[in-house]
Amino acid sequence: MKAWEISTYFSNEFSDLVFADTRNEAKAKVLNGETALDSVLAYDDSLQYTDIRAVRVPQLDDMENKSQMDLVEELICMCGWCHEFEPDSKIWEAENFNKEEFEKEWLENEVD
Repeated sequence: MKAWEISTYFSNEFSDLVFADTRNEAKAKVLNGETALDSVLAYDDSLQYTDIRAVRVPQLDDMENKSQMDLVEELICMCGWCHEFEPDSKIWEAENFNKEEFEKEWLENEVD
């Protein structure tokens, strides 16, 4: 399935990932709370269809069965995303990415 980076037109503060065949389907999934990374965008009741920006991320196509950790690793290394576990903690980027350290920190910060 096609991968889509999701954000809003009014803020770049939050992004997420959705797997869908079309842009319209990707936007509908966001409104239904069906995102791959379960970000705040999935729970924003004020979000309107026209507020959602969906941009293709072909590097992640057919990865819908990967774990959230694996997806975030790919987003950091292949798509230029940044990830921060706690405010004011280390910001993970492609330039400083270390798979073993990242996965250790992910597991330490994992929330059930």
